[in-house]
Amino acid sequence: MTKYATLKKYQPYIDVIMEDLGLDSKNVFLEWEFKKWSSMGGDAILYTPISATGVRWGTVRISHEALHNDILQTIMHELKHIQQYLLHRLEPTYTKLVKTNRGNNKYVWYTEWMGKEYLFHSTSKNPKLNNKYKSQPWEAEAYAYQTEVDRLFPNGKLPPAKKYVGSVGHIKFYKIR
Repeated sequence: MTKYATLKKYQPYIDVIMEDLGLDSKNVFLEWEFKKWSSMGGDAILYTPISATGVRWGTVRISHEALHNDILQTIMHELKHIQQYLLHRLEPTYTKLVKTNRGNNKYVWYTEWMGKEYLFHSTSKNPKLNNKYKSQPWEAEAYAYQTEVDRLFPNGKLPPAKKYVGSVGHIKFYKIR
């Protein structure tokens, strides 16, 4: 188990994942929190207001008590959500006041995925409810992406550093150190 993951330790991994997803400081600014987290790994949100410079601000929270590979998968999963928000495929959750079968009013959580409204299911230790959570399309996509951890980080390690050496037309050339 990684004892207390930190942003300092995981920043190089975050940079690789962000590059893989096409995220950079020109389009998104993220605040990171590594701490004991009651959620099953982490969460992420990218807020809708855009700054005057066009950069969107968000927060990613990661549980700092897990195995290294689990932390990498959680970071990948949450950054996939940031990409979904940035591309407006996923919109933040919101509540609606709805009438129940008994005629009472209650607030229900919803979210939008690719323009369609979905009832929002959160994580649960109950397998039946957790299956509803994992089958939501934005979660299915994030879970699929996190399985690519070995593609980005063979044996849980950072890829060799690359040094930019030049370009010809649109093709960039790098030397691997």
